[in-house]
Amino acid sequence: MKLLITLLMFLSVNTCNENKENQISLNKSVKEQNKYTITQLGDTTDLPKNLWLVLNDKSIAINLGCNTLQYGYSLKGTQININPGISTEMMCNEDVMKIEDLASSLMEKGNNIEITNNEVVLKENENIILIAKKSEGIESNAIVGTYTITELKRRQLEKSTLTIIFEEGSNRVNGFAGCNSYFGSYMLNGNQIKFGAIGSSKKYCGSEIGLTENNMLTALSESNRIEITDEGLTFFTDDIIALKAKRQGDINKIAAIDENSAITYEAFSRGTFINIHITTSTLTISEDRSLSEKNNFSLKTTDWDALNNLLKDIDLTKLESLKAPTDKRLYDGAAHAALTVKSNEHTYTTSSFDHGHPPKEIENLVNKVLSIRELYDKQ
Repeated sequence: MKLLITLLMFLSVNTCNENKENQISLNKSVKEQNKYTITQLGDTTDLPKNLWLVLNDKSIAINLGCNTLQYGYSLKGTQININPGISTEMMCNEDVMKIEDLASSLMEKGNNIEITNNEVVLKENENIILIAKKSEGIESNAIVGTYTITELKRRQLEKSTLTIIFEEGSNRVNGFAGCNSYFGSYMLNGNQIKFGAIGSSKKYCGSEIGLTENNMLTALSESNRIEITDEGLTFFTDDIIALKAKRQGDINKIAAIDENSAITYEAFSRGTFINIHITTSTLTISEDRSLSEKNNFSLKTTDWDALNNLLKDIDLTKLESLKAPTDKRLYDGAAHAALTVKSNEHTYTTSSFDHGHPPKEIENLVNKVLSIRELYDKQ
């Protein structure tokens, strides 16, 4: 009898210890490996790429393309009890709402969870509710390119001119914020992103455009996570979408620009500002950061034709990736400069380069722009 009691006590202690070890191991996985991409929901495996699940030691949060659903839970070994969830209440498109409704109907039924370094499997008994795999890190070269900002702080932007350009072969970023050009640096670690101090030109833009510009630069500064989607990039501040950006499509080389096109050259430093804006028939020159003071000229047809001929030798789609030959601007040894070409409803902008030392691919064009400015200034 004593032997039987001793054996039962031994089995009870070992079972308790095993459950305790499972609980500790599971909680450790929850804390250390908490970001996953959802690959299966119920029987559905044909899901968008940007659905995610985040685990911590108190809650499960899932985002299915629009709203975030959050659930508290408790664990005992691999057994899980999921509390009723809460959700943000944004209106989403019909396809996204169907996925969210499916998830909402399934999540609270979960009673078993398996977590490894690479995968989370949530089940109701033996029926799969959800599978999510560890999110892979993003390589810097995967985000290189030019993007148009399409959503800013949950507001859709129609006919947006806001851009962000991740430069090739460096950790530098630049773009157009609605009125001013901006530039800065970033660090990428897996899916985590951190922008350094962002500088910009200092034109006065008016209250409405200025507010949009401030919101965009603030959203970038506060972003700490990034995801690659089917259309481009999504930036997050924690789990809140800060902005969305659509990759500009590859467009064939344009031999000539149309009658609504324009060329803008801008250079600025602490003590210098130059803005040269050229259309098919006009030239505007300003040294005033607010652009309230400017000189306007009628452009000669021969000057526009000369610029157009130079543009024929330039692949506009590659402007963003041109390498600056010198870097004096990085320590105030030269003004920051950039060239923008608007053509066929598309806008192409170079990365920042030293004023007076453009990339060789656009050297003739930049020199022509500057010579036109000098010629007309003397009139």
